Order: sequence, then structure tokens, then C-alpha cells
Amino acid sequence: MFFLTLISVTSFSVFAQKEGNIWYFGDYGGLDFNSGTPAVLENGQMSCFEGVASIADPDGNLLFYTNGMTVYNKNHQVMQNGTGLLGHTSSTQSGVIVPLPLSSTQFVIFTVDYASNDGKLHYSTVDITLAGGLGAVVNKNIFIQTNSAEKISAVRHQNQQDIWVVIHERANNVYKSYLVTSAGVLMTPVVSSTGPVLGSGAVGVQGCLKFSADGNRLAMATYGSLRVDVSTFNKATGAVTYSFGFNYPEQTYGVEFSADGQFLYATVSYNLKQIYQINIQQHTNVLIANTAMAPGGLQLAPDGKIYVARYDRPNISSKYLGIINNPEVAGAGCNYVDQGLYLGAGASFMGLPTFIQSYFFPRSFNYTGVCYGSPTSFTIANPTGIDSAHWNFDDPASGSNNFARVMAPFHLFTAPGSYNVQLTVYDNGIGATSVQMVEILALPVVNLGNDQTLCGVPQLVLDAGPGYAEYEWSNGWPGRYFTAVNTGTYAVTVTTSAGCIGNDQISLVFWPAPGAKLIKHN
Repeated sequence: MFFLTLISVTSFSVFAQKEGNIWYFGDYGGLDFNSGTPAVLENGQMSCFEGVASIADPDGNLLFYTNGMTVYNKNHQVMQNGTGLLGHTSSTQSGVIVPLPLSSTQFVIFTVDYASNDGKLHYSTVDITLAGGLGAVVNKNIFIQTNSAEKISAVRHQNQQDIWVVIHERANNVYKSYLVTSAGVLMTPVVSSTGPVLGSGAVGVQGCLKFSADGNRLAMATYGSLRVDVSTFNKATGAVTYSFGFNYPEQTYGVEFSADGQFLYATVSYNLKQIYQINIQQHTNVLIANTAMAPGGLQLAPDGKIYVARYDRPNISSKYLGIINNPEVAGAGCNYVDQGLYLGAGASFMGLPTFIQSYFFPRSFNYTGVCYGSPTSFTIANPTGIDSAHWNFDDPASGSNNFARVMAPFHLFTAPGSYNVQLTVYDNGIGATSVQMVEILALPVVNLGNDQTLCGVPQLVLDAGPGYAEYEWSNGWPGRYFTAVNTGTYAVTVTTSAGCIGNDQISLVFWPAPGAKLIKHN
């Protein structure tokens, strides 16, 4: 184990989800997801064909970024002592940045060398308090091992504090899982020999390695073998167990899971230029897109979409990223757009940033029932690993019912309106909070008018009002209007598109006009 000297260590929530909100990649490309939708950044100083990494603080403010060889600080200057790292700009995944557990100031940069070299894996450490808060590399190129492929991915340990960093070796079927704790990098990895054997040549070791956001699965694209392989991962032990894989007609490069982990996407990046969708539960594989330019790396974003690097050979950049808009929907419904996001002054090459994938595991909630007077039910979107939950419904008029400590509560809101419902979930005593606005809708008001006695009027047209999704009169008539001709009570129920129900009724009495003659039939 290598121990780090900690300076000004402070604790922070390891569930903070904005560390992956700032991206720098490609030919001076950049994105900021802090507003919820990506804003193009044009201030990056990095041009890199493949692997890059970046990191923000828990509030989404940029800290630094790297191409595996040079580290740039938040002012887009070369960080103090930030040159000469032993990754490579043409390594598929040249590195990943890991915050030291229980510290907000210390970081570990893992770097992976280019395939034509001997596959050295190193790490360097950054103290962000140095150089006036711009950070400095304090330990550089600490050797871990040789024989690494151009693949690296990271995810949180089951304890939600430590971090697993996983690589695959070349010319064998060995995964190695290195644990990062508050004491530093544990230099003795967990070794898993499982799945197909990786190639040994430069082409054979290219392609991405990627965790699902929940950390339960690990996918690997192998460029030279024309394959994508899926394994399960034990977050408590670091063990990898092979599950299944697919062969493809040409070289595979990028892989990425949907946020819910139900689908995996893979890119074929040579002549065919294709994107495939793999159903994890059903072990099926479908082509979802043929692209105009070669699709490269894939990365799940804070907005739940998957962004696709685009390029052409030998080194032609693209002014657009592709976007898989609905990654959790099967088939064409995933809605891939080839020119999905214009990058302004920047451009895309093969790579997108590598992150700790846990940053993109949503801890939000779903709810049903938005009509005033009926209870609203709440469920946690991803309850995996959650020990307990605390809800605040932003409805103080409801008294003690404004709070709940169950996983799936109901709440009866006291008035129509907007409520900022807050959910805090706990995993091993560590909390993460999300807030969503819930709109409780007023019930539709239907007014058929006052009860009437009509003299000499043969009929009356009743109007239930415009704009409702459904109408149902007491005799089953489904229209907005109903023509009454007989004495009686007429009732109508209307339903809005949100399912809110309103109703009204009217009593009518029809009398013939005074002096009208009754005709008797024999």
C-alpha cells in the first residue's frame, strides 16, 4: 500500500453527483451540464485524439482535467508539476481521476500508456490546495504494473466510500481491481481470470472498459477481437465474473450502459460506422443506427443521455457529438441523433472523458397521482444499496404528515400548487439529497348551470366545457355536449389528460307551453 500524506483533509458527501458535470475532450471541446442541459465550453486548452479525464467539485465547479500526459487546472493553465505523466493521448482510456476517499483536497490520477508501449499503469497525486488553490501534482508516475491494455474504469465500493479502479491485462483474460481508500492506493489487486483472452498487439488491446452506473456490471469492447463482453462485478470484493458477449462485423470501440443498467450500447468504428443496443436481461443485440462518421467513445451524462464521439480516419474531427436521447428505451425508441450537439469552436475526436461511473447513478424519485384530493405515491428510482430514506414534501400545512421515513410513501397534499419535494437516501450512514418539483393540479370545474324548469322549450343543449381528455354523461354519452329532451337529472364526469376528475349535475323539468293542446290518439 502507498500511503498519502493528507493536508487539510475535510469530509464531504461521497454521494455528491456533480463531479462529472464538466467535460473537456477532443480538439478543444467542452461541455458544462450544471444547468441540466449541456452548455458548450470553448475555453479548454487540450487537443487529444482519444482518452481524457476531468473532474469538478461537488458543486460542479471545474477542478482540473488531463489527457494522461499533461494536467490542466481550473484556469486552463498547465498545473504546477503537471507535465510528463506517463499516459498517452492515443490510449483509448488514458486515465481516470479518483478523489481520495474522505478528502476534498486530494486526488489520484491513474494513467494508462499507449498500446505500442509495454502497457505501464501508473498513478500520480494532486493536492488541490497548492499553488493558490489551483492545485499541483505532488507525487508523479508511481509505478503499479506493466502489461495493461488501454482500458480503465472506476466505481464506488459497496461501502460507498472507497473506489475500485479496474483494468484488463493484454494477452490473457485477467481483470485486476485496485482499491483506493482514505490511506491511498492498495497495490495488491483483486485478480479475476474470466472471459475471453485479450489480444496482445496494439490493435488487440484497444477499446473501452466501462462500469454500469450502479457498479454491478462491467462491459469491455475489444477492437482487435471485434467483440463486446459483459461481466458482473462484486462491489464488496472486487471480483469480476464473465457473463456473455457478442461478435461484431468490424472493430468495436466504445461501450456505455443506460443509467438503469438495462441496456448496453456499443460502437463499431471502422468502415461500417454503427451503434448497437444490447439488452442485458435478454442477451439480445440489435443495430440502432448507421452513422455518417465513425462513432467512437460513449459516455453517460448527468442528463441521463449518452453522448457519442464522432470522427473519421485518419484524424478528421467532427463539429458534432451524437446523442442517444432515451437510452432506457428499447430499439429505435432510444432516439439516436447523429448530429445531436454542435460543439462551437471545439470538435470531437474518438474519445470522451472517463469518470467514476457512480457519478451518473440517479438517486431521484418517481411519483404518480398529481390530482388534488387524491394521495400522491412516491418511489425511489434506484433503491439499490439504500438503507433508509427521509422525505420532506414541502407541505407544512400537513403537519407531521409533511415528513416520511419509508421507502415508498404516500402523501395527500393540502392544496393545489408546486411543491419542492426533497428525498434524502442513506447508504451506510452516508446521505445524498435530491429535489424535484411536484405539481399538484386543481380538479377540473364543470358547471352545467343551475337547475331549471323549462316551459315550452323542447330541448336544452348542455355543455361540459372544452379541453378535457374524456367526457362521460350519465347515459354513457362520450361527448362534450348533450341534448336533454326529458325531465330528469343529467350528470357528467370529465377527465383531464393528467387523470384528474371533475363532475357536475343538473335537474331539468320540461313543461309544455301554456295553452298547448294535447292530442289523444285512438
